[in-house]
This record gives sequence, C-alpha cells and structure tokens, in this order.
Amino acid sequence: MRPLLHSLGALGLSLASLLCCSATALAGTLLLSADATTLPQGTSTQIHIEVAGSQLDAAPRLVNSEGFQVEMAGRSSSFTMSQGRVQQQTTYSFTVLANQAGTFTLGPAEAIVDGQRVLSDTITMTVEPPRTRATGSATSTRREQAEERWFADARLSEDHPFEGQSLSYLLDIGTAVSVRGTQWNRPAWGHLSPAPGVEPTQSSRLEVIEGRRFEVTTLVMPLFALEAGPTRIEPSVVEFTVPQRARSFFDLGVGKQYQEASDALEFEVRALPVEGRPNNFNGAVGNFSLRASLDRNRVAAGETVTLTLQLAGSGGLRSPRIQVQLPDKVRRYSEQPEQVAKLVGRSLRTEVTLREALVPLEPGTITIPPVSFSFFDPEQEQYRTVRSQAITLHVSGEAVAEQAVIARSADIARNKEAVEVLGSDIIGLHAEKLCQGDGRLNLGSFGILAALLLPLVSFLSISTAQRRKRISGTSLGQAKERGRRARDAAKELKSAGAKAPLEAAEATWRRWLGARLDRSGEALSAGDASAALRQAGCNAELAQRAERLLERIESVRFGGATAGTLVEEILDWTLEAERSWK
Repeated sequence: MRPLLHSLGALGLSLASLLCCSATALAGTLLLSADATTLPQGTSTQIHIEVAGSQLDAAPRLVNSEGFQVEMAGRSSSFTMSQGRVQQQTTYSFTVLANQAGTFTLGPAEAIVDGQRVLSDTITMTVEPPRTRATGSATSTRREQAEERWFADARLSEDHPFEGQSLSYLLDIGTAVSVRGTQWNRPAWGHLSPAPGVEPTQSSRLEVIEGRRFEVTTLVMPLFALEAGPTRIEPSVVEFTVPQRARSFFDLGVGKQYQEASDALEFEVRALPVEGRPNNFNGAVGNFSLRASLDRNRVAAGETVTLTLQLAGSGGLRSPRIQVQLPDKVRRYSEQPEQVAKLVGRSLRTEVTLREALVPLEPGTITIPPVSFSFFDPEQEQYRTVRSQAITLHVSGEAVAEQAVIARSADIARNKEAVEVLGSDIIGLHAEKLCQGDGRLNLGSFGILAALLLPLVSFLSISTAQRRKRISGTSLGQAKERGRRARDAAKELKSAGAKAPLEAAEATWRRWLGARLDRSGEALSAGDASAALRQAGCNAELAQRAERLLERIESVRFGGATAGTLVEEILDWTLEAERSWK
C-alpha cells in the first residue's frame, strides 16, 4: 500500500506543478506600424504601437518624431492566458500630422514592460510636397465623367514588392452625394493572393477635394506576392444606388443604379536575391523577432517542462521551421503550432507560437542553445537572422528509465507490468523502481486504478478544452472552421443528390466555394471564379469547369435556359474537387 500512496503522491505533485506553478515571464515586445509611410505635406495618417507583455508601467512614447505633430487617438487591449500566466496586449493609436516635406525617421517607440525598457524598430516616413490634381490625369477624367460626384481610386502599399512579401491593396471610394447599397466586386489579383484567414478592413473619413466635400471609405485588403515577374491587378468595380427625388408618396424607395471602376494596377514583383541567402531561409519576408522561454527553470528528472518559442512581427509566415538542438538525455513532444494573423493599420501582423514538452532523463544542468530564424527584410533589402538567448535548465533527483525501458511496453502490452512501464513515462518513476516487479503496485482493483487515473484524465480534459478555446480565434482555428463548413456543405449536396432543386443545390455549392476560398461564395461570379480557384490551389481544368457551371446557372436564372443535368454536374464537380483539391 505504501508504494501505491507514494505513486499517488508523485502524481499529485506533478499535476500541482503543472496547474499551479507560475510561468517565467516572456520578454515584452513593441511593434511600431503606420497606416501609410508616404503622405503629402499637411495631411495626417495613423501609427500604431502594439505592446505585448504581462505588465505595462506607462503608455509608450516615440523617441523621435521630428517633422510630425503627434496626438493620441485611442487604445485597445486584449488578454490571453499562456502557460498559467496572463499576457496583456495593448495597441496605442496616434494621429501624426506631416508638417514639412522630406524623409524622416519615426521612432523607435519606447515603453517599460515587465520592469524592463523595450524599444521597437523605426519607420521611414516620406512626406511629399502638397499635390494638386492634374487636369489631364486618368483620375481627373474619371471624376469629371462622374460629374465629380464619386470616384474609386486603387493603389498598393508597396509599388515594387518582393516575392513572398505581404502588402496591402487600398481602395478609396469617395462620394459627394448620398448613396446606399454599396457593393465591392473584388478584382482578379494576378500573381498575388489574399492573406488566408484575414478579412479586409475599412475606415471612413470626410475629405475636401478641389473645394468639394467627399465621404471617403478606404478598404484595405492584405495580399501576398506569390511569384516574381510583371503582373496586373484588374480594376475594382463598385456598385451603388443613388436615391432619386420621389415623384409621389409611393416612390420613396426609388433609386438609380450606378457603378464606378478603379484603374488597373500594373507592377513588377521583384525576385529575392540569391546573394547572402542563409541556408535555413524558408521564404519568410518581413521583419520578425524571436523569443524562447521555459515555464520553469528547475525540474526533477522525469518531469515535464514546456519550452515556448514565439515568432512575431510584420509580414507573413507560412509554415516556419525552427530547429531546436537538444541533448540526447532530453526527450521532446511537439505540440501543433498556433498562428495568429491580423491587420494592424495597413501592415499584416503575424505571430506563431511553438511549444515543446521536454522530459529530462538525468539530473544535472542542461543548456538549451540559442535558436535562430532567418528572413528577408524588404525595407533593408537584405537577409537577416534573429536568435534567442540560451536557456539553462537545472534538473534534480535521480535518473529515470532509458527509452529502451519505455519501449518494453510494446512487448508486454497485455500484462499489468505494461501499465507500470507506461506510467513511468507519464509520472516520472525512477529507474530503480521499475525493476522491483509487479508486487510493488497492485492495479488489480478497479477502484485503485480509477483513483490513480481520474486526476490525470480530468487534467487532460481541461487542457484540451482550453487549447480548443485558445485556437478558436487564430488562423488555425478559422481554417478548421472553414474546413468543417465545406464538409457540411459537401455532405448536404450528396444527401440531396441529383434530384435537388437547382436553387438549393446552387446555394449549398456556393457555401462550399465560400468556405474553400475564404470569401463570399454568394458574390462569386463566373467572370472571377476561374482566377479565384486557381489562386487558391485548384487545378486549371476544375477551375474552368466551375466557371462554365456558373455561366450556365446565370443563363438559367436570367436568360430562361433550362437546367437539364446542371444539378448533377454541380454534384460531380464538388465530389471531384473534394478528392483532388487539397
């Protein structure tokens, strides 16, 4: 009975250490970004300072703001629980007014986070002399044709992006009259692709242009440059209704439909340089920081300690690879990476968290060497490598069973001894206790076994629920949700079969397309379907078939054509796409 009590005590201590120990604080970070880095003199833009840490002692400040007048615009905060410790993330927004023309360095931002002084990177701001609209420009002609009542202007945050770089497509929609029912028809993106899992943002403002007041709405769409070479973004088309003067009481809802198109954007995507490319470079383009920490620095041999790696910065990260070199006397168990991407101003902010459970087998001092990550910095136009600091782990107690002993459970899985050997891998029984036979721990009683395993099962259930909640708002969680919606739509199509009404089959199919493309399936037209599907990884033959199916649906709905076998063809297309489009 005494060995059993000893084992239960070890289990209780392990669970208590997992649930109650305070995590070692990660170093605080600051991220400085701007809605626009080029603006005319006398105009303003917003900058954002994103602070991450456990405790912020005071609001951040800009060390250098020469050439600008800076005023606080607001702030927002969020809190997350990581490894038993609350992490606070606060974004401070400032309005900066450009006072003089020239090129200026804004920042760095400075703050005291978790008792330490933290600095951000700087931003290079270009202030141009005040501009007047050229009378012969395409934009002026377009606005004159619209009787200066509305306009749609498109531009990019980067005129010459690099391959793999994240950039933003900005569309200004201005109206000098009252409109309603505004719709944006997204263009074909050429060799660019929308950032997965990140929705476009919009903001509105009043602007006086050539003596006339416009309400201007700016849409910001994050994109990735997929490949080098010349490319073209087609015009954006904005549709809206202008209310008309009522002729009678019954004409109150009368309005006239209009549409306005922006210019197409033609530009060159630059290839990444070969010179200076590190061996561990895997395509990341942006500006990133890397942090590494342990949830505790002292542990007994056989117990678990969590190594957390956080990679964050401006730019996109697609399946980043970070190699951690560990001694042979440490076993590792890797968790699924967590990735969060969001738009901060006009910059894509991405954060990837990697966790590994480490189990040291022998007492002593273990040094986890620095880990590194290489990326291409488009602002400096060169490759950079960031490294974390080395971490020391102090291991006490006695040596635990070697991996060969753990592997014995596969040969004796039908015996009670197998439960004991497996238990040593979880609880951390010491090596000499594994050699004392089954008489040391009698698991024949169901009540004793339940009492031993119930706390562990409860802990694992709580941990799983917390992890699901933690990833629900991340890019990974959103991707899983889209996959679930696509599977549900495909299942509904299969259940309805070829005899389903065309309207129902079309609606379900568009839900499936919307989930796979991460966009509104209801607004997907035949004209942009093929390009959108190819950009999302669908093969060309399937994409062309989908375009023809949508054309036939439009012919049935608006041209009076018969449906024929259209429902059956939609079902066949979806089944084939489920198999071949992964």
